[in-house]
Amino acid sequence: GIAGGPSTSRSFLDLHSGTTKPEVLWELERARGDGFEQALAAAERARQRMHAAALAFLREHDLLVCPCTLMPPFRGELRYPVALGGAGGGGEAPPLGLGGAGGEGEAVSFADYIEWML
Repeated sequence: GIAGGPSTSRSFLDLHSGTTKPEVLWELERARGDGFEQALAAAERARQRMHAAALAFLREHDLLVCPCTLMPPFRGELRYPVALGGAGGGGEAPPLGLGGAGGEGEAVSFADYIEWML
């Protein structure tokens, strides 16, 4: 099978389900489902298109400057940050003053693990 596919997720789940965050277990369970191989192939095609676009961009420009993190490191015992910015960020992260949807200093809340990642 494809690396990271259903057989890999099954092995990982068998060995580590008791010590792994629920969000990771959820993603591995999804990898066991139907359509994983097709989704992985589509993701690879998208990656190839993005790579070609990056090469084209870099033929015309010397630099591509991008932010690489949403927030500074957070406590390891947290499953995932639930807020960013604002007056204390809900205690999960230091206030960054990045502003939220409503303006400077407003916290942005994350409903789940995936929303935080995006």
